[in-house]
Amino acid sequence: MMNAGYDAVTGMFGVFNAQQFSVPDKPTRQQAEAPLAEISELLSEFAFKTDHDRAAALAGILTAVIRPSLVQAPMFHVKASALPAGKVICANYSLPCHATKRHAACFP
Repeated sequence: MMNAGYDAVTGMFGVFNAQQFSVPDKPTRQQAEAPLAEISELLSEFAFKTDHDRAAALAGILTAVIRPSLVQAPMFHVKASALPAGKVICANYSLPCHATKRHAACFP
């Protein structure tokens, strides 16, 4: 979807200013890494145990963004070794993309 309004190919209706977005047909690696760095900055204050954990959180955010275009999508389980670890805050980063209400809950 490159323009606002109804997109017959995807069946989605976009409400955005297309002039604010410039996506090249064949982006270079540098052009792809710049927005990835911006999205990764959202996770900079979380103390992930491994880089794999950080990558999984990033994958959850990106999956939520493209979820309407997928027939199936993976589910992500967010866990940590302590209750005040920020799991809910981290999980809520993907919720605005696919839910109208945030669900803040902690349980073992």
